[in-house]
Amino acid sequence: MQQHKLRPPFAVLDAHVEGRTPDGEWARGPLGSFRLFCSATLFAALAHIEGDDEVKRAAVKTLRYFRPEDALVYRAGAPGTAGYDKEERRVDPDPGRGAAAPEPRRDRTGQPWRSDSGQRAR
Repeated sequence: MQQHKLRPPFAVLDAHVEGRTPDGEWARGPLGSFRLFCSATLFAALAHIEGDDEVKRAAVKTLRYFRPEDALVYRAGAPGTAGYDKEERRVDPDPGRGAAAPEPRRDRTGQPWRSDSGQRAR
């Protein structure tokens, strides 16, 4: 992606698909870029919770390709399309900037659980 100066995620994942634009709805928008952003965000959050620094670094490095100045705008079309929500939400291209770490899931007794195996956290 580094060789692409403008909108690297869009250039790699969406530009080759006929009809896709950096600002569009559902399959006419940056759908591949949106999926990558969501996946990398999820991996970063889960790796943070699990203490997996290698995966977290890789996910955050991927998220750095999403720059505010690139202005990728994906809008879900309707129920059943990726990212659909009744309320319009803006995605922060710099997650973690001043954000608190998510709380770990807890069992009925309030003890933290590991999300991958159901075993108690270390």
